[in-house]
Amino acid sequence: MWEWWNSLESVTRFRWWMGFLGIFSVLIPAIFGGLRWIADNRRDYLKEQLAKPRQLSTQQQEQFLDIVKEEPQRILIQSPKGDPEAFALARELRIPLGNAEWIIDRSLGEKVFNPPLFGIQIKLERAGEISVLVRALKAVSLPPTSITFRTGLNIVPYKWIKLNIGHKPKPSDVELSP
Repeated sequence: MWEWWNSLESVTRFRWWMGFLGIFSVLIPAIFGGLRWIADNRRDYLKEQLAKPRQLSTQQQEQFLDIVKEEPQRILIQSPKGDPEAFALARELRIPLGNAEWIIDRSLGEKVFNPPLFGIQIKLERAGEISVLVRALKAVSLPPTSITFRTGLNIVPYKWIKLNIGHKPKPSDVELSP
């Protein structure tokens, strides 16, 4: 037999380590199982949130209207062709803008964006024109994902504001909290 096996001190240390490793081997699967359960619940919550269409509550519509009526502008609203969720949001934003006496050009346009547009994009002639719109969108938790100004070669072929309502942002672009 092993020499250390005949020493009380060595056997006691061996016994302690076996107890520690035994407890550790029981706790690790429980810890990882708990973390897996938490991650599964979070994943399910995020999937549920991403499946919901973007829409404004009555309170958000009133809040949006209160802000945009401060400074009416001229605007063109577009959404990607073939995306009913984005089109519905564009139509929903058009109502308070119209009620706030914004001049809305033509009917809601559906356009092919190349590359595909995700989120909300604002294109405009001058920087001062959109502070009210940006503030209103942020107030209703629909912050613009990009703002483009007409400078140099970046010419927007529309004289006023273009509000492009793109596809729902990809899951990696969204920060959601329960």
